[in-house]
Parts: sequence; C-alpha cells; structure tokens
Amino acid sequence: MAPIIGVTATLKADVDSVAERPLGKYVRADLDYVEGVAAAGGVPVVLPPNGDARAAEAVIHSLDGLLLSGGSDLDPGYYDELPAPELGPTIPERDAFEMPLLDLALRRGLPILGICRGMQLLNVPGWDALPGPTIAVGPGRLEAPAGDAQVAADARSRAP
Repeated sequence: MAPIIGVTATLKADVDSVAERPLGKYVRADLDYVEGVAAAGGVPVVLPPNGDARAAEAVIHSLDGLLLSGGSDLDPGYYDELPAPELGPTIPERDAFEMPLLDLALRRGLPILGICRGMQLLNVPGWDALPGPTIAVGPGRLEAPAGDAQVAADARSRAP
C-alpha cells in the first residue's frame, strides 16, 4: 500500500476583482510538491491550515509522512525573538496548525521533509531533541541525517 503523505498548504488572499469568493482567501499547495510525492510513490493529501492542535491531532494518525512546504515566514515568537526588519509575511492560522502538527509527527517518528518554511519550523528550539528522520531542503542546502534517510544524488537539482 502506498504511503499517505501530508502536504501542508498555505492561505492566499484573493486578488481577483471578479472573483466571488465570500471569504477572500483560498488554500494553496504548490503542484510541484503534490506531483513530487506522487512521483515518489506516495499518495499526497493536502492539509489546509484551518485549525489548531485539535485539527492536527485529527489528521496525524492517517499520515505515513509529512512534507512541510515553503511559504510565509514563521512568527519569530516561536524562537523567542522579536520581528526583524527582513521578516516576510506571517500567517498566524498556518502557524497555529503546523506547530502542533509537527510536534505530533515528531512524537510519532514520522519521516518529515522540510522545504524553506518547513526548515524554519524544524529549527524551532526543542525539536532537535525529538526522534524521527528529517530532510531539509532550501537554496543551496540539502541535509539528511546519516542513516535516517536516503537522498538521490541529483536531489539538489530537483528541489523546488
């Protein structure tokens, strides 16, 4: 049976003047992430940031792995820091869902792939003490703990 891989999504504001979306926001997951999971033999499940710890707990038990996608910056309060001038946009709803989701995934020992923003989440103090294979991908960076994960030799060139 193919593994079920959760792919985190983001919220985007609707800028289309003719759109008739009553809330003005929509959920977005990069197609590259979804196609990459499928090409690797997994079944991607997009996880909208529409909840909190309770929502994360409801979905984590159906997942075999987690892809923490790129996107907005993580609120620096999670690092016990103040916002820096170069801080990009943050999405509190996304943080409120992904932080407990990551905590549960780590506690379950799920494989986790962090891309850009996903690396920010994985670098929150305290996560390094928890078990589980992780891979971090970003500009010029591809890291996998020895023995925990296998990475294709050309993965750096294929990273989104």
